[in-house]
Amino acid sequence: MLLKPALLQDRRFVPAIGLRRKLSLSLVMLDVVLLSLAQIIAATIWPGEAQRGTEVAIALIVLYVGTALERGVYMGENFAFFRRARLRRMVLAPIRTFFVAFALLLAALFLLKWQVLVSRAEIFLSAIIFLGMIFPARWGWAYLVARNWPRGVSRVGLIVDEPNASPGREFSVVVEPGDWLDPERDNPDMYERLSEELRGCDAVVVACRPERRGVWTNMLRGLGMRIDLLAPELLESRPVALGQFYDTPSLVIDRGPMKLADRVSKRALDLIVSVAALILLAPILIGAAIAIKLDSKGPVLFKQQRLGLANRRFQMLKFRSMRTDSLDANGTTSTSRTDDRVTKVGRFLRRTSIDELPQLYNVLVGNMSIVGPRPHALESKAEDALFWEIDSRYWHRHKMKPGLTGLAQIRGYRGATETSDQLVNRLESDLEYVQSWSLVRDLTIIAQTLRVLVHPNAY
Repeated sequence: MLLKPALLQDRRFVPAIGLRRKLSLSLVMLDVVLLSLAQIIAATIWPGEAQRGTEVAIALIVLYVGTALERGVYMGENFAFFRRARLRRMVLAPIRTFFVAFALLLAALFLLKWQVLVSRAEIFLSAIIFLGMIFPARWGWAYLVARNWPRGVSRVGLIVDEPNASPGREFSVVVEPGDWLDPERDNPDMYERLSEELRGCDAVVVACRPERRGVWTNMLRGLGMRIDLLAPELLESRPVALGQFYDTPSLVIDRGPMKLADRVSKRALDLIVSVAALILLAPILIGAAIAIKLDSKGPVLFKQQRLGLANRRFQMLKFRSMRTDSLDANGTTSTSRTDDRVTKVGRFLRRTSIDELPQLYNVLVGNMSIVGPRPHALESKAEDALFWEIDSRYWHRHKMKPGLTGLAQIRGYRGATETSDQLVNRLESDLEYVQSWSLVRDLTIIAQTLRVLVHPNAY
């Protein structure tokens, strides 16, 4: 187990509770200043005869700060251990908080019958100004804090109780069991000394053998701080949570399908977009079908088995772009830029992505989604190896329906997958999409897809 020697002199890492309180206070002051400034600017731009302008401004500040405190926006623990998602929440949380406070303010004005004593235009203008300032201000604040304390404003203690362990990151305190410390002994003096050694720490990390975890757990639970037991053997299974199956603890490897509301909203988006696209693109679909029939003999549509949701196969549709005698039903051979199997019309259809449009029918019947990981043929290969032989995580991408477009495609990973690096890049994007799906992200991907329909990698 690799752990780095303690760097006790790193001043950016050692400060903890006191500094976190100061950072919390600085956030409160930042928000109050921005709210006040927004009100002043709005009053300057829209001067009126409001009799209660100052009282309303103060009320909004009080409601905002109170709501933020209740929602934990200013909690010092937010700064203890930085993660990208946590910093993002620190930026977005005040926006949601402001909407709640603003709604409470409007309700209060209505109940107090102050509508005639305040300028509604001024109130809404100040709200717009505040929302315009809070985002860049919070980002700037978060950037400065993360730059000065990249690992978070925290003290972390390490207990090393494993022969092969050596520190692998910066720790404020490192404790190694010896004559005075043995978790299997019950000794008040030992417990007190360990508490003193770890005084001021926000968390304690324990590196020990699996059979010793129980005794360390029993000893450390009374410290009143976060305790982490390192379990490197879980790296391969990567559990997302701890669960319990009847009376037996379990490792939750996957949380299952999306919530019902998310599934309904995604399916609704698929139906709306696919129906609208089939209607609007009907002339193109008809024109492509006629061109294919005039260009070469054979069916208009090409049907191929692809891997879909839950690793189940489905029949995907495309406009036929190759000669009938050269069709590759299993996808054994990837299409190249100079592939002589492709017809003249087919090359145009592939370059403009028109050949993919019949998959709107797959979306309509529920085999596919508008956005999702692109489906692959059963025998797709890169460097003469099947995709799942290159990276075993390949199967994880099938947790969601395959899509007409996806995160990998808007990042430029489209066309033939000839190398293992190309596959891994696509797979990383697919897994990122599956793990962080949102309806807003689907809409963003759809919008960005429009500018990459014609792509140099499409052939």
